[in-house]
Amino acid sequence: MNYARSSSRMQRQPRPRHACGAITAFLVLTVALLEGGFPSSRLVLAQPSSVPSRKPAGAQARPKGKVASSELAAAVPWGEAASGLRMRAVAVAAETDEQQPDFQKALSARRSGDSEYATPDKVTLLVEIQNVSDRPMALQGTRYGDAVSPPSEGKSFSDVFAPTLFRAEVRDQAGKLIESPVRTRMATDSMMTLSSGRVEKLEPQKSVVMLVRPLHWDAALASQLAEGKFQLVLSYLGHSAEVTKEFARVWPDKELARAWAGTIQAAPVGFTISRPKLKRPRPELVWGNVVNGLEAAVEVCHRKPGRLTAEDDATMTFPHGSQLAVRLHVRNAGETPVSFWSETWRQDDRIFLIGDAGQAIPLPHAWYSGWPIKERWTLKPGQTTVLQAISLAVVQEKGDAEQLEQPVGPTIVGAAGDYKIRVDLTFNSWKTKTPDGQPIPGPEDWQGNVTTGDLTIHVRDRVPEDDPPTMTARLKFQSPTGNPVVKGEVLVKRQSYQTLASGDLESNVFEVPRCPFEPISIEIRAAGYEETVFRDVAVQPDTATVLTLTPAKPLQFRLVSRDKQPVADAEVRYFLRSKKAASAGPYPMQGLKGPTWGWSDKQGRVVLDTLQKFDPLDQKLGNNIYWFYVEPAGLAPLMIGPVEAGENLGDIEVGPFLEVAGEVHGTAEELAAFSAEWDQPMPMKRGDGSIGWHYGTSQKLETQKNGDVLTFKLTGLAPGKFRIVSRFQSGGQPIKHSYTFREPTEDDVVFEVDLTDSRDDLIVKNQKSKP
Repeated sequence: MNYARSSSRMQRQPRPRHACGAITAFLVLTVALLEGGFPSSRLVLAQPSSVPSRKPAGAQARPKGKVASSELAAAVPWGEAASGLRMRAVAVAAETDEQQPDFQKALSARRSGDSEYATPDKVTLLVEIQNVSDRPMALQGTRYGDAVSPPSEGKSFSDVFAPTLFRAEVRDQAGKLIESPVRTRMATDSMMTLSSGRVEKLEPQKSVVMLVRPLHWDAALASQLAEGKFQLVLSYLGHSAEVTKEFARVWPDKELARAWAGTIQAAPVGFTISRPKLKRPRPELVWGNVVNGLEAAVEVCHRKPGRLTAEDDATMTFPHGSQLAVRLHVRNAGETPVSFWSETWRQDDRIFLIGDAGQAIPLPHAWYSGWPIKERWTLKPGQTTVLQAISLAVVQEKGDAEQLEQPVGPTIVGAAGDYKIRVDLTFNSWKTKTPDGQPIPGPEDWQGNVTTGDLTIHVRDRVPEDDPPTMTARLKFQSPTGNPVVKGEVLVKRQSYQTLASGDLESNVFEVPRCPFEPISIEIRAAGYEETVFRDVAVQPDTATVLTLTPAKPLQFRLVSRDKQPVADAEVRYFLRSKKAASAGPYPMQGLKGPTWGWSDKQGRVVLDTLQKFDPLDQKLGNNIYWFYVEPAGLAPLMIGPVEAGENLGDIEVGPFLEVAGEVHGTAEELAAFSAEWDQPMPMKRGDGSIGWHYGTSQKLETQKNGDVLTFKLTGLAPGKFRIVSRFQSGGQPIKHSYTFREPTEDDVVFEVDLTDSRDDLIVKNQKSKP
């Protein structure tokens, strides 16, 4: 849909400050990327008395710049209690540990400059919420609950939960409210975000402490804060009425469905922004044409802080190998309020590289799945919001992009030099409805496209200072009795799941070169020991990290042919691991080409001695269960599972390759429109024996016209289920697949048979046709 240029524009308001450096991108795979808003605090302490005081004998001098925690505690006032809770907040250093937010320790370690931040996104608060009632209370905090697996369970992910649970208002030194665009998150999306959280149970007078970064989530508000002193008022909302209603509708039995709802406020918290002094000012935003009252500009900056990032961001100069946060500024340049819907992490916009002749060259990128979080923005005339988008990468060679951390967005490939980019924003490429059936976007919401101005960035060669400091980590593995483990396969990853090192363990030490100074994840599979994932391992540059493995109980079975002869040299591939009490397992992303875990010997025996009985960090769903795909030479492959460590399955029969042939019957019109896919569904059973889902790779069924029928023939099949999903008419519902497996719709005809031997008598016909 195209919109004409607005015929009238109001006088422009002062341009908002840039948001880069104010927020950083945050990604959830399998789940959603969010924004929100929040505060920080500075304490006003009583001035010291002019009457000198006498120090008691033996008293220790207080470190310069520090104030006793008891004095600070008294100076951190509580907000007014409401519905049995009260709250207070204090500004702390940006590097405060989110996982161990101790209010008293933070106060005792606090220095006078801890409420001063270089940029708004660094503003960090510790928030304490106390139960002041006479009965237990339950509220949601910022930690993941048992709906997620380790290492996330129990960890605080403030950037995920707090934007929905908290609200922040900021005032300048004169007390004037800094007005920000209004946004409302879709209730279903808020509920889905909060559903993976944990209920904090508070007995009377007990507290929960959380760390929050209010301006890190709200780029629109952060972009309006220049240097100076500010006051922030933080509110805890808990679950809104709409979210509570959604929990009652979808998960009425969840503890979260009964979590506290209401509003409590902390006393105002003061903080100071002292932006870094740069050699040159940041370039102005370049706005595109106004379309029905809206205009847009694009801005990029480093996604992670580094030694050179401040100057890089200021000069729009970035080294090869950079992944740049993309900020889309959208401003109401009209004379009336404008509302629109946007995802909190946009990836459907088109980004272009502008050539020397002015041609727009699209930069494609992979599309990432997950639950998109949707918000409705309302901008008054002159107001600007800032929307996060998938990152932009710059590399010298195309293959360099494969070494970048996911997600990898549009990528500029080329030598150092100047590049010009433009973004075409779409509102909206999606449509949805509220639980009561109201359309989103609605008829009153802005819809269409608006294009940014052209942004020039400078790409330079990479220098050593661009890389964070690293070390060589050394890992040692041992048995419970201390015996060294010297053979195995090791995979080491960053917290972002980027691979740091992989290979065979061939001595007592496995080295990880260029390891960052951060906790890492280590996976190992060594013969005779349970496969193990060590999560959040803190490694040191001068000390070997020793990790203890658990001896495994082997899984055993014997492969035999139909005439009871042993089947030797069959390859056994890992397919899938799940939990005995899980309703369904993860999808096997490697399909039938997983890693080889074993071979059958001359007697057909298979011993797999690296299965893990259970994950010690994740036992709530019971023991691990496995599936393996067996490929015998000259015989049909088969799936084995679910199985557990320590089982002896006895003899397992391997069948021959089979063939099928048959005919498709129907009217001339039906045969002309006929199309079909075939597959061999493999039932993936749960731990209780019921079938959770089917795995299969559906392929096009090739047919030939033979008189008034169609014929087909297939070879290389395995004993088991054989299925044909067909259509005898054109049009109808879209064809559906779950990954590679065809999912029938009401327009499809399903033919299914159990194969034990080859067959040439299959008849497929339209069971829905009228006689």
